[in-house]
Amino acid sequence: MGHDGRLRSKRPQSGAAGVSSATVNRWWSTKEALLLDAFLHKANHELVLKTEGSPLERLKEYVLQVGRFFTGENGIVVARLLTAIQDNPVLRKEFMERVYSPRDAEFRAIVKEAIRKRQLPAGTDVSMFLDTVVGPLFTRLLIRHEQIDEAFVVSVFDRVVAGAIAQDAAAAAPGE
Repeated sequence: MGHDGRLRSKRPQSGAAGVSSATVNRWWSTKEALLLDAFLHKANHELVLKTEGSPLERLKEYVLQVGRFFTGENGIVVARLLTAIQDNPVLRKEFMERVYSPRDAEFRAIVKEAIRKRQLPAGTDVSMFLDTVVGPLFTRLLIRHEQIDEAFVVSVFDRVVAGAIAQDAAAAAPGE
């Protein structure tokens, strides 16, 4: 992979890994498949949902990890991968099955736990909540190319939680 996050061919990767290009070709049919596996290897080590602590604090820490992961070279790789899945149905299917769906399930489970423990209102729309928390990170990564720092992630997270609580309180208030 180049410093710009582009995977130009599998040949330089095989040399850097100390294996032949035939070995790489046997395991990965395309450079995008290699990129997906490399992404997963790195993501599985850097994006780890904690099992101890309150659900909202664990979720906030996880979203902070995602924000950190989206910076630097990792962010370039994520952007390239998200671009590549748009016109490659095989890669998109692999991405959905191996990246998106498992992480989405983790996110959903922890939001549901926060609802059960009354850290979020019972009427919280899980999909809307998650889209509102992570959407700004993708906007900064893919569209505006702006910094994703801890202050930004915490601010977004805290505002989304406060909004969910305020919306619930407004819905519970008698009509005016």
